[in-house]
Amino acid sequence: MGTHLVHNLKGLSHEDSMALFKKWAFDEKEKQPRPDLLDIGNDIVIKCQGVPLLVKTMGSLLYTKDEERYWAHIRDSEIWKLVEQKKDVLPVLKLSYDHLPSHLKRCFATFSLFPRGYAINSYMLVMLWMSLGLISSSTKKLALKDVGVDYIKVLWKRSLIQEVEEFEVVLSFKMHDLVHSLAIIVAQDDCSIVGLDTVEILERVRCISFSTSSLEGISNFDGVPPFLRKPTSKRLQAINFQFEVDDGVITREFVGTCISKCNHLRYLDLQNGSFEELPSSICNLKQLRSLFLSNNKRLKKLPDSICELQSLLHLNLNGCSELGDLPKKMKRLVNLRQLSVTTKQMSLQESGIQYLENLELLGFYGCQNLGVLFEGACRLTCLRELEIEDCAGPISLPFVELIALESLVIINCKLKLTQDNKSKFPLNLRTLAISKFEQVVELLQCLDESAYALEFFTVYDCPSFTAIPVWLSNHKRLRVIRLIRCPNLSSILQEIQSLTTLKELRIEYCGELSERCQPTIGKDWPNIAHIPRIQLDLIWVQWMED
Repeated sequence: MGTHLVHNLKGLSHEDSMALFKKWAFDEKEKQPRPDLLDIGNDIVIKCQGVPLLVKTMGSLLYTKDEERYWAHIRDSEIWKLVEQKKDVLPVLKLSYDHLPSHLKRCFATFSLFPRGYAINSYMLVMLWMSLGLISSSTKKLALKDVGVDYIKVLWKRSLIQEVEEFEVVLSFKMHDLVHSLAIIVAQDDCSIVGLDTVEILERVRCISFSTSSLEGISNFDGVPPFLRKPTSKRLQAINFQFEVDDGVITREFVGTCISKCNHLRYLDLQNGSFEELPSSICNLKQLRSLFLSNNKRLKKLPDSICELQSLLHLNLNGCSELGDLPKKMKRLVNLRQLSVTTKQMSLQESGIQYLENLELLGFYGCQNLGVLFEGACRLTCLRELEIEDCAGPISLPFVELIALESLVIINCKLKLTQDNKSKFPLNLRTLAISKFEQVVELLQCLDESAYALEFFTVYDCPSFTAIPVWLSNHKRLRVIRLIRCPNLSSILQEIQSLTTLKELRIEYCGELSERCQPTIGKDWPNIAHIPRIQLDLIWVQWMED
């Protein structure tokens, strides 16, 4: 029923379809694609019937394939008959899936755990993949997290994900509804969406994702979803929640049942729980690799037995505002890669965090009493990312020991910036993000003599930031600059013109600077006109593909 006529969208014209296909199927460096492949490509585009998703997917599938026999095989596939007869494009999309390497097929299947239209965060997704053992690296130099991001980029190139956005070192992306349907089909019974009132799951299910986030409309909930009490939950490897849950969903009984019944768990999401203590029996989950306890507002204590989880890779305690002292034998978590902490402690010296030699990411959030990280020996030689947010401080950072540091994020806190720190600032820093930080100028002076490796430079909400440092133009690898709500910035460096690798510049509400960077008429426009993507006050004034 309706008051307006329905407008049926037509497919792309053949000319536009061919232009899109060539963009995805051929390397832009090629002056002229091979005529024989172009002829077969033309036949394939006709079969796509103007559907952009199919055109892109087929082009992505054939990219870098230069054998005429391979192209002809795709063109002559029996699957195209289903498109004509049943108007069903899923079998053709599955062609792209079928030609993925086996390790990417397993990764792709986990997309079925997320709802349609959901913006998937690469940080959380890669941790799931790592926990399930879906990522492997042939070299120790390449972190598994980076390998996981590379996996996502391959799926992007295959047009199996879309709307990809890059935020420093994290990617966010979505799936087309049809691709999501494909993920559900290929996952078969390995992955399942459940509710808090689900009675039972199939025996072969290994990963579950809760779609419900509140108890509204659910009667007789005693703190444990019914299926968790059944034998079929025994071999679960991953328990995930799609959305932030309401208070009273993840209870003490819920946690106890997960630990006692699902002893093969590798990935356990207990964020936003309503329990005060984690059971000491957590140590029975010998295969557990990821444990998320963030935003448990009532959690006061961690059991010492948590230090027996030798396989643990990720531990998230962010937002646990009532959490007291951390266990004193944290150094026994020898495989820990990522640790995020909110604690009432003044010093972390006794916890032993400084001895976690494999730790790659360390974050402190809302630690209002924290003044000392570590004193004396520090073995964080693999630490690549350090984040400090909403910590009163001042905090002294052992920069001299952090020889592998590549990413530093400082938000709303105070640091002790000594002369020693300035002379020993990390030389391999690729990402620097600063927000609500009064010492911004002083911190930037620390980088003056450091190696020129920056790729991402962002400053948010810093009125004291009045001038872009001259040395920034020496960072020839710089890809992204974001200057947000820095009202006293008056101009941009003329030397920015020399940064040929710069792909994106965002300037938002920076007063005079926003005016000076207006296209063609702004005084600083000639200095930035070479940058492919420019956003001024939330409006893209220039957008060119890489």
